[in-house]
Amino acid sequence: KNENEDLTANIKVKDLNLNETATAVYTVQNKELDVHVNLITKKIENSNPEYFAVQTNLKENEVVPSKNGELDVEISVTLIKTPVKKEDSTTTIKITFDAIPKSNKK
Repeated sequence: KNENEDLTANIKVKDLNLNETATAVYTVQNKELDVHVNLITKKIENSNPEYFAVQTNLKENEVVPSKNGELDVEISVTLIKTPVKKEDSTTTIKITFDAIPKSNKK
C-alpha cells in the first residue's frame, strides 16, 4: 500500500457549463487522542488554470482530538472558459493541506 493512499482523493467531473461549479466534500479525521490541529490550505496546483478555477472551503479549521474528530473540506472546480477543446477538457489538481498542532486545551 502506498503510504499516501489515505491522503489522496479523486473527483471526476463531466459536462460542466460555463461558470458552473462542481463541489466535492472530503472528510479529514484526527484520530490522535491528545492533539488538536488546525488545518489550512497550503497550496493549490491546477494543471489547466485557463479553463478551470479551483478553491477550497474550510467552514472551520480545527480538528479536535478524538476517535471521531472530523472536519469536512469542500473542493470546488469551476469551468471558467469555453469553448473547451478535447485537449483542454481535463485538469489535474493537487491540493496540499497543513495540519498544525495546537497546545492541549484544558
